[in-house]
Amino acid sequence: MRSRRARGSGRGVRPLSRIVALFALVLLVAGQAGTAAPAGTADRAYGAVGRLQIAGRGFCTATLIAPRLVLTAAHCVTRDDGSLRAPDDLRFDAGLRAGVSNARRVASRVVVPDGYRPSLALTQIARDVALIQLRRPIGARQVDPLPVGRAAGRRVSVVSYAKDRADSPALQSACNMLGRREGAMLLDCAAGFGSSGAPVLSRAGGVTRIVAVISAKATADGRLVTLSTELDGVLPRLLARIPDAF
Repeated sequence: MRSRRARGSGRGVRPLSRIVALFALVLLVAGQAGTAAPAGTADRAYGAVGRLQIAGRGFCTATLIAPRLVLTAAHCVTRDDGSLRAPDDLRFDAGLRAGVSNARRVASRVVVPDGYRPSLALTQIARDVALIQLRRPIGARQVDPLPVGRAAGRRVSVVSYAKDRADSPALQSACNMLGRREGAMLLDCAAGFGSSGAPVLSRAGGVTRIVAVISAKATADGRLVTLSTELDGVLPRLLARIPDAF
C-alpha cells in the first residue's frame, strides 16, 4: 500500500485538484491495517453488491451489472506493477451476508484501462475501474444486476464491505458530491479497507444507478472524504473489449 501526504490543511470546499493535493490518500483493499467506515446495514435490495475475494491479498467490494459482468476498482485486480491478477484468483460472492451469498462465481476474464497502474495520482484514480467477466452467469432469480448511469444531483449513497464487517455490507445513504475533475469525484462519504470498488449510487425516477466506484479515502482536519472514479468516460471503452459481456 502507498500513501501520499502534502503540506497544508484543507478547509471548506475547494477545486478537486487542490483538495487532492492537501489530503493524505490511501487505496482501500482489505487485509491491510486500518479501520472501517461507519454506516447502517444495507438491506437485500442491494443483493447485486458483493465481496470480491482476492487470493493472497484480502478483499474488495464489487457489483453485478450484468449476468456475467462484475464492476470493481482496477487496483483490486492488479499487482503493484500494473499486471493483472489471474482470473482464478478472483471470486465474487453476490449479496454476501453472515457467510451466505446469493451466488458465488469465479472470474474468467479481467480488463482494466490501458496504461493503468495502482497509484494515488489523480490521473490514475480517474482510471481506477475494472470489469470482471464470470465463468458462469448469475441468473435474475438469484440476483438483479444494478444498472450504470450518470449522477442525478449531488446526493449519492454507497454500499460496501469493510475490514470489520467482511460478511455484511453497510449502507451510507446520505453522502454528497463535493467536487469532480477529469473523471474523479470527491465525496463526503467515509470509507474503510475493503470499500475499494464499492458502488456510488444515485437515484432518479425510481431507479438506482451506479455512477462511480470507490477508489481511495482521505482525511483533512478530522473530516473523512472519499475519492471515487466516475464511469462515464472509462466504462464504455472497457465494455468494448468484452464483446460477449452480455
